[in-house]
Amino acid sequence: TIEEAQAQGVNTITFDTDAPNSTRTWFVGPDSDYAMGQELAKMIAEEMGGEGELAFMVASFSAENQVSKVEGATDYLTENYPDIEIVTTVNSNDDNETAFSNAQTLLTTYPDLKGILGFAGAEAPQAAEAVTQAINNGELQEGEIVITGIGFPTQCRPYIKSGILKQVLSWNPQETGKTACYVLAAMAEGTPIDDSFAIEGMDIRVEDTCVYHGCILLTPENIDDYNYS
Repeated sequence: TIEEAQAQGVNTITFDTDAPNSTRTWFVGPDSDYAMGQELAKMIAEEMGGEGELAFMVASFSAENQVSKVEGATDYLTENYPDIEIVTTVNSNDDNETAFSNAQTLLTTYPDLKGILGFAGAEAPQAAEAVTQAINNGELQEGEIVITGIGFPTQCRPYIKSGILKQVLSWNPQETGKTACYVLAAMAEGTPIDDSFAIEGMDIRVEDTCVYHGCILLTPENIDDYNYS
């Protein structure tokens, strides 16, 4: 499809999820999925104290953005935290109810589980809800299982405020869309997309054929400053 569009002279880019093996001209996103996976692994490893059983929660086993994040996280943990064991990876098909059910299953299947890492927007808050309910039911102690991952303010706010989530890696999807429009405009106008490419109020980074607008770390200190979902 991308090749057909380009054959007709249509400027064609990808955003949010890349198609790296296609002929797309540019990819627009917050950062590379591999780098984000490594950052997520660093976050959860530190919260786990560098050891213990860890479960991965993904939205899809095949989506490029999920596969690359998992690869980045796995490589980082293998290299830096040999005492962390990845016990399983579960898939929600990008559905909140499935993500919640998956988290509940993890809690019962792995009694020694110490951490849950979510690679898409639904996974961390749904895991946080499952852990919250388990704590309220007396099945878990607070802090027994740590959770982090990709998250967005409207979904994660109650769990960040309660302390179940200490931090989540995020980005504003409106900025992704805005950056994509600026890239297409530059292509149409013949403006270079290089280190000089800039969007007012945003921290733009150009690497190879990728344009990144940056991630946001959501914490108790700044969660009320953001309202995107």
